Amino acid sequence: MTELAKIKNIIYQYFPQNKVFLEPSYQESIEHQKLLLLKKRTRKLNFERMKLKQVLQNEFVEYEILDCSNLPEQNCFEFKILLHPNQSVLDDDVELMSKLGGLRRDIYQFTSILGKYCYFFIQETSIDKISGEWSFRNIDLKNGPDVRRLMGILELEGYKSLSDKIADRMIDNVETELKSSGEAKVFHLLFTDLIDNFVNEDPLDVV
Repeated sequence: MTELAKIKNIIYQYFPQNKVFLEPSYQESIEHQKLLLLKKRTRKLNFERMKLKQVLQNEFVEYEILDCSNLPEQNCFEFKILLHPNQSVLDDDVELMSKLGGLRRDIYQFTSILGKYCYFFIQETSIDKISGEWSFRNIDLKNGPDVRRLMGILELEGYKSLSDKIADRMIDNVETELKSSGEAKVFHLLFTDLIDNFVNEDPLDVV
């Protein structure tokens, strides 16, 4: 069985096929009720979330780690790692960008509560010093040391990292609250439909 087939099997356990989210047939389906029941296990999920955050903090002691998890709205734990050593996240984003010289990089890391899968992307934020315009793009640093460390510790915790190709794969016959049929990707279903995963651009050279 291919990895995608395994993932689809997991997805179909929690998302009914060929049903509209707002319809009673979706809301009352065995699959949706199973997902709701899973999310009600808050004590177990909070324990797993705190354990994972501690694992990340123990490994990335030089970086600030933010817990951005939003259960029950998501199907994952979400953490953001500020890739600037010994720099805390400030309440004022403009002040932080000034301290960072106008360029910020973060790892967005997701671990699914539906199965032992994880995914991440690296976002680069910049601000034009003249116009004050903000810009965002995803970059590929998957050969960098920080990414190798992250993948290594998550593998030790039993998680399998998804490729961009699989995370970006459309699952045509299911939908979520925010993604209609034909819009939901593996990423939206295993992790979250609150944001989109933008496939990384050309790899950057690692110094």
